[in-house]
Amino acid sequence: EMRQEHIVELGGSAETERAVERALAWLARAQSDDGRWSVARFKGVDVCGGAGDRTDGDAAMTGLALLAYLGAGYTQTRGDYQATVRKGLAWLIAGQTPNGDLRRGSSLYAQAMAAAALCEAYSLTDDPVLREPARKAIRFICDSQNLGAGWRYEPRSDNDTSVSGWMVLALKSGELAGIPVDPQHFRWTGLWLD
Repeated sequence: EMRQEHIVELGGSAETERAVERALAWLARAQSDDGRWSVARFKGVDVCGGAGDRTDGDAAMTGLALLAYLGAGYTQTRGDYQATVRKGLAWLIAGQTPNGDLRRGSSLYAQAMAAAALCEAYSLTDDPVLREPARKAIRFICDSQNLGAGWRYEPRSDNDTSVSGWMVLALKSGELAGIPVDPQHFRWTGLWLD
């Protein structure tokens, strides 16, 4: 109900909702059998507009695709795309290392996007399967921050505004899901931005 109110409040319409549904249907067709959205696969899809130069962003792409479904109200337990969302979440969790790293060799952008998806799915469903992976993903983000500053592409390597922004979004998603985040991480980011 709140989502419908926000759609109207922010200028959405039946037409924009149909466009969202078409986009989600397209994303479902583009999902790999193993549950991820693959950069290499998109590079071969003519309608995507070009080959690009990345090959290591599957965790990021999977996180972003899942956020689109979750934002539209579809979860692994509710709606027409339950299997799609479930497979994507399972792929993220299967690749998570014991320390919470979800990147699969990519940058911290991937960690933030994948962690946000896990946290949002957990927040929407209280699915106990997601609690520990989401908690570990948030802990990895906190451990990756530069002391007194933000984040960059690799843990504790430098600072970057866009990576830090994604990290703050993931941390906020974690908080909304009930995962404790030490406020110091937000203060450090604020100090660095200032």
